[in-house]
Amino acid sequence: MQQLKVETLITIPAEYTLLRTVDYENLLKDNEVGTWWTMQDVLERINRKEKWFKENVLENPRYKNLIDVESGGFVKYPSGGKSGYLFLATQTKQFLEKYFADIVGG
Repeated sequence: MQQLKVETLITIPAEYTLLRTVDYENLLKDNEVGTWWTMQDVLERINRKEKWFKENVLENPRYKNLIDVESGGFVKYPSGGKSGYLFLATQTKQFLEKYFADIVGG
């Protein structure tokens, strides 16, 4: 069997940057610090309907005291009028990761 050692030069255009995966993931994470999500933002990420999410998470007594901003959490519940839910993105992601099995398992 013959083997060839080939060296090649790849030019990366100036508008692109080559990053290690871990650095890229950290940039994505840092990009969401201070970001607020709407209900629709959360629903798109979890692939569930609003009714399901409200029943299983937002109105579930197991979680409501953990997540409600009134209790030091990261979810602003609607307060009269037309205001909707607001979610602090980074903490919402952490919560959903941490409690995934409990939430979907019932």
